[in-house]
Amino acid sequence: FRVYLADVYLAKYKLEGAWNQLVEGFTELDQGAPEPTPLQLLLTGRYWLLAQLLDRWSWRYGSARGLKRERLEVLIQLYEAGIRALFFELHDDLLTLQMMVRPVYMAHLLGPSGELARAYIHYALLMGIWNRPEEVERYSQKALRLTEQLNDRFLLPYILLHAALAKHFGGQTREASRLLQRCLEDHGHWMEVGNYLKGCLDLTWSLLMRGYVKEASDWVRRAIQRVEQATSSEKEMPLHPIAFYQGVLLVLMGQIPESQKHLSQALAHLGELPDEQGGWLWASFLGHQVLIHLELGELGSPLEETIVQYGKLAIRPESARLHLRHFYVFQGYARLTQAMRAEEGERQTALLCLRTALVELERAATHPELRSHYMVIKGAYEGLQGHLRQARQHLAEAEELALSLGSPWVLFEVARHRAHLLLDEDREMAIYQARVAYHLALEHGWPNRARHIQSEFQFGDSSWGNRSGHVQRIGTPTTDTFSLKLQRHLHALLEISLASSSMLSPDKQARAALDAVVRILAAERAFLFLCEGEEGQLILRAGRDSSGQDLIDLTGYSRTVVEQVRSRRKPIIVSGTEEGALLGAVSIITHGLRSILAAPLIMQEKLIGVVYLDNHLAGGIFTEDEVEILQAISNHIAVALEIAQTIQTQAELERLQELDELKSRFFTSVSHELRTPLNSIIGFSRLLLKGIDGPITELQKQDLTMIHNSGKHLLGVINDILDLSKIAAGKMELLFEEVQLVEVIEAVIGSSILLVENKPVEMRKEVGLLPPVMADRQRLYQVLLNLISNAAKFTEKGSIIVRASTAEEKVTIQVEDTGPGIPEEKLETIFQEFGQADSAHGYSGTGLGLPISRRLIEMHGGSLNVKSKVGCGSTFFFTLPLGGPELGMLANGISE
Repeated sequence: FRVYLADVYLAKYKLEGAWNQLVEGFTELDQGAPEPTPLQLLLTGRYWLLAQLLDRWSWRYGSARGLKRERLEVLIQLYEAGIRALFFELHDDLLTLQMMVRPVYMAHLLGPSGELARAYIHYALLMGIWNRPEEVERYSQKALRLTEQLNDRFLLPYILLHAALAKHFGGQTREASRLLQRCLEDHGHWMEVGNYLKGCLDLTWSLLMRGYVKEASDWVRRAIQRVEQATSSEKEMPLHPIAFYQGVLLVLMGQIPESQKHLSQALAHLGELPDEQGGWLWASFLGHQVLIHLELGELGSPLEETIVQYGKLAIRPESARLHLRHFYVFQGYARLTQAMRAEEGERQTALLCLRTALVELERAATHPELRSHYMVIKGAYEGLQGHLRQARQHLAEAEELALSLGSPWVLFEVARHRAHLLLDEDREMAIYQARVAYHLALEHGWPNRARHIQSEFQFGDSSWGNRSGHVQRIGTPTTDTFSLKLQRHLHALLEISLASSSMLSPDKQARAALDAVVRILAAERAFLFLCEGEEGQLILRAGRDSSGQDLIDLTGYSRTVVEQVRSRRKPIIVSGTEEGALLGAVSIITHGLRSILAAPLIMQEKLIGVVYLDNHLAGGIFTEDEVEILQAISNHIAVALEIAQTIQTQAELERLQELDELKSRFFTSVSHELRTPLNSIIGFSRLLLKGIDGPITELQKQDLTMIHNSGKHLLGVINDILDLSKIAAGKMELLFEEVQLVEVIEAVIGSSILLVENKPVEMRKEVGLLPPVMADRQRLYQVLLNLISNAAKFTEKGSIIVRASTAEEKVTIQVEDTGPGIPEEKLETIFQEFGQADSAHGYSGTGLGLPISRRLIEMHGGSLNVKSKVGCGSTFFFTLPLGGPELGMLANGISE
């Protein structure tokens, strides 16, 4: 009953009456009511500790029975009513801590129940206020899991609502907005009206503070419809803070007469409340009034009276409820506007008022949505003081925070104040920033702010849709638009020419060109795609940002636009996500790209690439003037890149030829230096092994044999390297003569039979009558010996068979073994220099034999390949034209 009476008082915003009922309820249950005293805080600490113990070890979990259980349920209802009352208090204080902590322990004693789920989510709400995102997530998940276990369709919307509120209070703005919107849309019909309005209020506040006025207005409309459905049509909507938003949102959208009706109704309701009631409502209303005065340019006595009225509420910025702290943001912008418009004699007073407002806003701005606005106003204040470096730094921080929050309002303010900072030093960038602000205002439905931008800056007649217009302070003479347009074309081409003429590297030239494009057209990012390969596939070669740095993340662009420029060979402009949707470009919508400009790079009617620029701040940034300039720049870039590529290719060829010559000289020199001592080592070791210099022991014989074999192996490696270098340099000469293949095969097998004499391996030939072939006998012997030696090395048992056959003026020779086989992925690797199929199982070798063999066979006009399967052995085979390499190449040409 006490809870019911407290809720009745709360509905009329009689907070004192509501608290009195709750205190009576606690007293009737012999439970001390929460108070901001040290003793009550100690008691709350005890409850918290017990709750943690219960949560960890499930001690006494669900132990309450009978009257004790009923008493706990009533107590928890009182605490929950207290939490509802705290929502309309002006300050966050120690009562919040007590109301949200104590029920967790009590609900644990009840076990699985709606009370425990609500206790968990209220504790998550407290963790959000204290900015503890990990605890917010933990307790939100506990509440959701318990709700699913209870299968309570009325409880689920409540838990989801407060989970979203907890995330929002904890600074997770975007995630909270998505969760809250989904909760209201999917579960709103199961919610009590009060909770539905609470959700709409939080979502509307967040949308307003980020600049989504049309979306916020839609949620206010839904809230009003929900109340009308729950009350008789004859009654007006009960007074609720959500009603105040309708008036201010209509002002922001330029619907002044309609807004006055809503504001008058809200003010009439507030006037009916006694002075001691409705403090929360008055604070919310006065905050909105400051924004309305600012939007309408009422910066005199009406504004000052509103600020004074708010001051009488004695609210501390750092402890005010989140939904009341918007006052300090609006006051900051109002004071900033006053300082910017102040006459010389009034400037210092206005700056002092602005500084005072900044101090209050800094104390209130503990939440990212508020902090982003603080950084903007702080940056503008530093700019007014002449501290340009600090001003730019604060605006950059505000922009970064706004992008993470998704706040077009802050992005608008950043662009606006950057334009002011840049007017005297970089006119082109000032034009760009002013237009960004203007287009943001148009895109998000802020006509007043669009007009404010026009009043702060003067452009040419077509400037708002055409960036060739001239921007200047009020009172500065205008310049002919056509002259400026021509000047920009010449200036752009001069910049690109200077950038490209100073660099010969295509990569450096691409970066310099992109930097110039970003600077000239004031884009956020620029990408260069070049056509590569036979199919002309577009490859992203470079990406640059507005600070002249390489883009770390080379994603987030519209591939659809790039591909359409490639296929059409014409420039494309996208002025908003709507146009992107018409193009069928999902990436434009996904990445929030509001302005895109892309043009082809064409050289002698051949497409060599695409230049792509984008901007996600506002639509309409790029215009037809930019298309003409970018097309002219693209043509210049295409020529410059082609020249640079040609120069680089020529230089690379010359360098490679020089390196190849040096390599050949090196190998020749090293071979002579190594082969002489190696031949001596091999020769003398052979003499010692024969006993010519006297008898040797068995141990000495083993050592000399190792020296002799190692020397022969090293000499073979040197010969292989020399052969490879000769082939690569085109200096390998073959002596072609008529060769009887059977003789060569028999000679190789005869010299290789010793390789398998200690293995159960049969080596044989299966060769019929073969015609003579024009070939280099020595090199043919070398190739066949290498193939049979490899087979002997890898075959532990089974057979090695050499086969030969003729067909179509070609002879094919195969070496088949029963070794372990070669994995499919290694079949090409083994023909690469120093590549081996298996070097991890004790098989020695340099990995040069097969590459040399393949190249020698190719010099004969033939080919060398392999067929293999793991576990089934391998077959290496090569073909040779009977008439020599000239006839082989001719035959290959005819077959192709």
